[in-house]
Amino acid sequence: MKLSQITSVLLVLAVFVVESASAFVHGTNLAGWLIPQPWITPQLFYRFLDKNEGETAMDAFSICELLGADEGSQFMNAHWNSWVTTETF
Repeated sequence: MKLSQITSVLLVLAVFVVESASAFVHGTNLAGWLIPQPWITPQLFYRFLDKNEGETAMDAFSICELLGADEGSQFMNAHWNSWVTTETF
């Protein structure tokens, strides 16, 4: 992408933001759902407390790395399927 294209895209986005500033935007933050972090989803990381360096998970990648592909996948899928449900809304 050329610099002129990037500048054009940024200009369009800036105009959109300025025009939208007067409108109310309502939304939600689904933090911890797709990218779990210890400070948002501490329950996912309790099992790694008091472990040695290299045995502590800090994100989804390290959780799966430490638990192995199968258990890590099951663990993360259980989290993803329960963090946000229809009852949330």
